[in-house]
Amino acid sequence: MAYRSRRYPIWSRKIMNICPKGFAAYLKHVMVNSHTGACKTCMASADIKHGYLSIAMAPYCSGVQTSHQRKESEDEDVRFLRTSRLGKPPDPLRWQDEHARPSFDDIHPKRDTGLDLAITNSAREQYSDNGYVRTVVQVLNVLKKTDDMSAKLAQFSGKLSAHDFVIVLKVMRDTRLAFSFFSWFKQQPAYTPELNTFMAVVRCLLHDAKWEKLGIIVEEMYDLKFYLNSHMFCTIIKEASAKGRTAVSEKWFARMKEMGIKLDLSGYNTMMLVYNKAGKFSEVYALFREMVQNNVSPNIVSYCHLLSACKSTRNVEEAERLFRLMKDQGVAPDLVAFTLLLEVYGNEGKIEQLRVLMDEMRMLGIAPDARTYTCLINAYAKAEMLDLVSEVFEDCHKTGRVLDEMFYISMIRVYCQANKYKQAEEVVKFMQDNRIPVNELCYSTIIAAYAKAGRWKTAIKVFKTMKSSPVKVGEELNLLMLSIYLQARQFQPCEELYKNMLLRGQNRNVAAYEIMIKVYEQTNRSAQISEIFSRMKSNLCVGNISIYNKLIDLFGGAMNTSMVDKVFEEMKLVKVRPTSDTYFLLLGAYLKAGEYQNAISLYTHMKESGFPLEARLIEIMVAVLTKAGKLDEAEKMSTEKN
Repeated sequence: MAYRSRRYPIWSRKIMNICPKGFAAYLKHVMVNSHTGACKTCMASADIKHGYLSIAMAPYCSGVQTSHQRKESEDEDVRFLRTSRLGKPPDPLRWQDEHARPSFDDIHPKRDTGLDLAITNSAREQYSDNGYVRTVVQVLNVLKKTDDMSAKLAQFSGKLSAHDFVIVLKVMRDTRLAFSFFSWFKQQPAYTPELNTFMAVVRCLLHDAKWEKLGIIVEEMYDLKFYLNSHMFCTIIKEASAKGRTAVSEKWFARMKEMGIKLDLSGYNTMMLVYNKAGKFSEVYALFREMVQNNVSPNIVSYCHLLSACKSTRNVEEAERLFRLMKDQGVAPDLVAFTLLLEVYGNEGKIEQLRVLMDEMRMLGIAPDARTYTCLINAYAKAEMLDLVSEVFEDCHKTGRVLDEMFYISMIRVYCQANKYKQAEEVVKFMQDNRIPVNELCYSTIIAAYAKAGRWKTAIKVFKTMKSSPVKVGEELNLLMLSIYLQARQFQPCEELYKNMLLRGQNRNVAAYEIMIKVYEQTNRSAQISEIFSRMKSNLCVGNISIYNKLIDLFGGAMNTSMVDKVFEEMKLVKVRPTSDTYFLLLGAYLKAGEYQNAISLYTHMKESGFPLEARLIEIMVAVLTKAGKLDEAEKMSTEKN
């Protein structure tokens, strides 16, 4: 049997994806005794050498389990893997000292927010050792209403310490109960406010985005004269911004000032980032001026936020002024600062300034990255300098720089916009030859370009090439291909693709249904059109006015007025408002089927509801009344129309 070799640092969590049950016992043996081990299920072998775990793994291991199965069958050996201190390999001379190894959290800490929600190993151990804590957690995990909390926890009154309270918050299932649980805890006899209890509640409220309750807790901490620094406020501001709550971030920034907490560089930079993300660029400049007035020296991050604002507002002069100011203040520009100014020049088509800035980068020994090269090719393409685009592409590969897929996608897009389709396909081939990940966006960009040029058959050929590759096809590309097949009048592959979309659960796309209605209309397959309408209803897919009008038109043309009535009722049910076209098609369907009374009732309803009566609606009603033998009413309506 062929084995493939893998070499991981022993702190890598990827080891848990390799036969977690059978392999765990031997990996434990390897870690403790530095011996070679093998999996008793698949005979994968492992060895630790200088802090790295080398694994020779079978192509398929029957011991590999899903995450759900792994959770259900977790035994002592697997728990050993998860709780042991897998740290960065220390000096070989200290390797024998087990206690000298740094912990996983020391080497790979989560984002340093000061509000880490991770459950530590010590919390797990104390949770399992304390009977009160375990029972309280069980009660909270099944609690339905917060009003019942006092009654449910009455037996534990005065029995939980502050430390127990923190552990409960860390291991409880629903952190939304944290505020109510804290209110109950403060009512206990001999309660003493402690900083760690407040911080545990802050973590939970921040996790659940409970901003008002978080404000109450912080105000209470302030009144109790706990030490509050800008770091905690910056964390709250960032989290609020990440959830799209810019107004909340502004309130917390103002609250930080009101509480007299000194604003440091980190606080200003955090708020500048928030305003940049929210598009409030004037506020970014205002914060910078406030920094200078308060004698807070801006750093490279501050200037990068300003340059980013200049890029968004297309302010070249201000960007150049800030770049000069940065250098005058002794702040050395880095790659990010150079790239931002390059993007400012590229957006405005200032090619000469862009090339001068690139020369300055080279003189300072700053190597461009994928984003820098992407900026260059976009600027050259905008200036219609395709020879320079190819030059950049060749230069970055002659120097042996490894670029990400976004650079190549930009190259593909540039070539497609310039109608250089062969060069775009060559870029994809280059990526495949050099084992650079080719994603769906690469192919979809080329396919969309061919479709825009009306080259349907070539677009289909590229799609077939993509399907033969490992790249997965998403719903948007499937929708594009449905449209291309329709335009190319290749109805059979179009229907096959549609059925494949349904099998993959892509069954709520209105545009796909609309395309397939056109396909069945052109192939005279009315039964399939009725099936599409039924499928839309069963999948709770709300169509648009265009698709409902099309269905009424098709069913009316086939004199199937029962289906016409069903479509109209469905429109009213999903609250899609009928248009003048809808009523015109309905009246036409009733006229063609000879159901004159239904047409007259519908017209009466239109008049009573105050719907504006166009000339074409009156004309078709004149025809309905004439066919119904109501000549006097038809003549009167015709006279009123004139």
